[in-house]
Formats: sequence, C-alpha cells, structure tokens
Amino acid sequence: MKNPIGILQGRLTASNGRGIQFFPDNNWEQEFATAKQIGFDCMELLVKETNFKENPLFSESGKKTIRKLAKKHSLETPSIHGFYSKETHYPITLVELLRSGKEVGAQTVLVSFSHENVLKNDDDKKLALKQLEPGVKEAEKIGSRIAIETEMLAPELKTFIESFQSNAVGIYYDIGNMVSLNAYVPAEIIFLVNLIFGVHIKDRKRNGGKTVPVGTGDTNFPVVFKAFKKINYKGSYIIQGARSETIDDIILNSNYFEYIKKIIKKN
Repeated sequence: MKNPIGILQGRLTASNGRGIQFFPDNNWEQEFATAKQIGFDCMELLVKETNFKENPLFSESGKKTIRKLAKKHSLETPSIHGFYSKETHYPITLVELLRSGKEVGAQTVLVSFSHENVLKNDDDKKLALKQLEPGVKEAEKIGSRIAIETEMLAPELKTFIESFQSNAVGIYYDIGNMVSLNAYVPAEIIFLVNLIFGVHIKDRKRNGGKTVPVGTGDTNFPVVFKAFKKINYKGSYIIQGARSETIDDIILNSNYFEYIKKIIKKN
C-alpha cells in the first residue's frame, strides 16, 4: 500500500499578505476540491492559536462540513496541525482538539513547539509535560495520537518523547527543518523508527537556512524516502513547501506533488 501524499490546509490559497501559514477562512471549503483535482490523497487540517475558536473544528456545523467535503472528494483528513501554548486554557483546548479530530477522522494532532515556544531548557520541557498531560490521557482514552514537532536533534528528541511514558505520544518529523539543523536526516529516521507518526515535506538550506521551494534546497529526497521505506513508515507525507511570489499557489503545489510522487515511485 502506498503512502498517502497530502497538503497542509491553506497552502492552496493565495497569501495576500497573510504570511506563509494561515487558515484560509474564505476558501477552506474550495481547497478540498482543488486538492483532489491536483491528485492529493489527503489534507492536514490547520488550527492557528490566534483564531482557533472560529475554526470549523470547534463547531458542530464545521465538523459536519469537513466530513461532507472529505467524503465528496475522497480525501482523507488524517491529521491536524495544531499548536502549543503556555496559557492556562491550553490543556482543555488540546483535549477538545483531539476529540474534534476524532470526529472528522484525524487520529493525529500535531503539537508544534516553535517561535516563542521553542523548548530551550529543562524548565520548558517540564512545563510542556504538564500542559500536554490531559491531552495525553485523552489520546490514550479515545485511541488518538499526539505528534510533537520541534527542532531538536534525534537523541534529545527521543528522550523527550519517552519522558511522556505513553505510546500515544510520538514525533511529527519535518524534513526541511532538520536539514537546516545540519542533521543527517536518513540516519535520524532510522534511529527514531516507529516514534515517527507523521512527516512534513519541506526543503531548506543547511546551517539554519531558510525554507526554499521543494527540490532546490539541501534535502536529498531520494535518500530520505529510502530511509522511510526501510523503517516501513506507513503514514502520510504532508507537503508544507515554500510559497512563491511569482508562481500561483495551485500550480506551485501541483509541481511539488508531481516532484514528490515521482521520487516515491522510483523507490
């Protein structure tokens, strides 16, 4: 069985000054049809901290529409790109997100530690354990998973994941981010094996380099996909590629899709 290739919600909508990553308020329903036309197998739903309460996942009508669109266009919604917060509301919000995800077929909720939430020291990690604890218990209860995405090299990351002492907690591996940290990604994949719950397809330059169009950075995708094949990774590959100021987002992600599909097929 082939690994599903998916797209992150919002990437098929023009930015118009909203930055790289945003929820496509006025176009999210149309994105399902567009993704299917391109050939994608699935879509990773996006929830941003700034306006999460308005996200369709937090209303019964929104969840109903997601299920309807996914069925109509034969698109899976296997995961949710969530967020992490140090705010007191967060543990309850994560539980709600896990439950909502379950209702729309998203078994995996990504928790991203980035920007002001980077895990810099042991205190940050201890707080993260506390903030995620109710979510971990809920994930175990309902059969869902929490996948942590953070720019941390494999040995430290594995130790952090194991500190949760739960099979419901794993890793969301962002290929481009790890390349920028000068990690040898194929070896990391082999080392982390079944702790990897999800994968983001992104390309970056080494030495902290910026995100660049997929296929133009320092990622050796053929070797990376061979490593995933070696560990028998069965999850989806979600494209989270760089945007372009000169290429339409739909055309750009169609190109990304064909590029990745061709490499996977050769493996």
